[in-house]
Amino acid sequence: YQELAAQCLAAGDHARARRLLQEAVQFAPNDPESLRLLTRLCWASGDVDAADRSATLLLALQPESIDGLCSRGACAEARHRLDEAERFFRSAVALAPHEPRPRIELHRLLLAAGRSDEAATVR
Repeated sequence: YQELAAQCLAAGDHARARRLLQEAVQFAPNDPESLRLLTRLCWASGDVDAADRSATLLLALQPESIDGLCSRGACAEARHRLDEAERFFRSAVALAPHEPRPRIELHRLLLAAGRSDEAATVR
């Protein structure tokens, strides 16, 4: 499914790629890679609810998934739940202090909230 979904993405057929990944998750719900890809595809298509559901499932399988935590944080931010988003981003930073994505997400959130001193510390 993942290979077919990648081929569909390369061909520009995002809807079919998403359907394939949804089928992959349905038939193999314990496959974190399919969940990670589905989460990213849902987010990229602007479907915050589906991205959040997929990221929640990913975190149920891998509680320390940086992709899962950052995706849940992004979804919370999109819903204007900034405290929740910050908690997810900070959790990801704590788990992976050398990974750039969680720090970038947290930095951007803090800047958007007008907390430039805290953002400078994160940077």
